[in-house]
Amino acid sequence: MNYQHPALLDKLAAEYVLGTLSGGARRRFETLLNESHAARISVQGWENRIQMLSNSIPPVAPNKQVWDKIYQRIQPTSPNKDWWRMLIPVATFASGLLITVGILIQNPGWLNLQPRPTTLPASYVGFLYDANHAPLLITSALRHGKTLSIKWLKPITSLPAEAQLTLWAIPADGKPFLVGQIPPTGKADLTLSEPAEKIFFKVNKLALTKDGRAPNAENTLFSGDCAKFW
Repeated sequence: MNYQHPALLDKLAAEYVLGTLSGGARRRFETLLNESHAARISVQGWENRIQMLSNSIPPVAPNKQVWDKIYQRIQPTSPNKDWWRMLIPVATFASGLLITVGILIQNPGWLNLQPRPTTLPASYVGFLYDANHAPLLITSALRHGKTLSIKWLKPITSLPAEAQLTLWAIPADGKPFLVGQIPPTGKADLTLSEPAEKIFFKVNKLALTKDGRAPNAENTLFSGDCAKFW
């Protein structure tokens, strides 16, 4: 195996950091880390990416039945039978983080994260979620760029034929403002009127409406988060 190939090295580093590299492959990569400066730099790059994700991905609460089944299998002997509930905040955060990181590792081009061992392009990244809090739509724009890339991760069901899907940005301290209309499937690029830095600097939420109007309780289809990646 040619560990000098940048794309292969980046893929192994990503799987190593995420924890999906196991067995002999993981042991061989750990040996490589002791010998290769490039491998260590690549691992550090992915650790930085995940650290940035950890500051922006909201928690996902598992179904209560899941925890009940875990509790039944563990059958703790301690009198305090609710000790396992203390794990819920950690597990919910980790589940949301791992899902999103897994998506990014398999599809780095969605965020302009082409394999590179040292740096991550400064970008604004947004995720919209479905009713089960699974990632549904991803948006990304380079910090000083004027193009917002949009990609659906799965198709929408039961969408009215007359729907006008409109993406809105919601600042933490202001009113929602229009980003643009998007297609119901596939991917698209929206041309921004100004660099992303000026448009999304104070934005921490995104919303998708079905009728072209500003988001409210009746017309909002999906919503999610917007975060800085640098």
